Amino acid sequence: MNGTVGIIGGGGWLGGAIAERGLSAGVLSASSLIVSGRSPRGDRYVQWPEVTWTSDNADLARRSEIVIVSVRPQQFGKVSLDLKGKLAISVMAGVSMATLRRRLNSDRVVRAMPNAAAEIGRSYTPWLACEHVTTADRAFVTALFSSCGEEDEVETERQLDFIDYRGTTAAGLSAMISAGLRDAVGSGLRAAATAAADMAAGNDV
Repeated sequence: MNGTVGIIGGGGWLGGAIAERGLSAGVLSASSLIVSGRSPRGDRYVQWPEVTWTSDNADLARRSEIVIVSVRPQQFGKVSLDLKGKLAISVMAGVSMATLRRRLNSDRVVRAMPNAAAEIGRSYTPWLACEHVTTADRAFVTALFSSCGEEDEVETERQLDFIDYRGTTAAGLSAMISAGLRDAVGSGLRAAATAAADMAAGNDV
């Protein structure tokens, strides 16, 4: 990986897990990683003292070529960033690609949906890239989320709302569908999609 990577919200569980897995796999370099958070540097970074810690998101954005945004969706409205010319990777649920591109002022945006299993390297992470994301960008995203488990580039934003995470959950759903619960599962998926759309609408301001 060439260039500096910044993780906004790297003190949280997901941002911290992505950092830890990326550092352990060598996808991220400690000396080229900047992490921001509201609390002091966490214990998970003790073995990487070269990682830079800051509470200034704007400074992180200026110094980074790649910025991972890992804050709660409801907090995104308070985050002001100009990532023009940079690769922006969002791991926030319910914040649309259009909103990310407008609010981050970047044409190189990736939306990814890792889950809690990233902490143990067992996440399934579907992700979507906009048209200006480069081959090199895609290679980095693939390597980063591979360090967290499995990754999969999807073709449409709608797929991010409908994919079931692979593994035990998907196996359980398959069994229930076979047992005659297809309508119930379908209703649940439609409710989840509606909730995701409502979240997106709330962030699309």
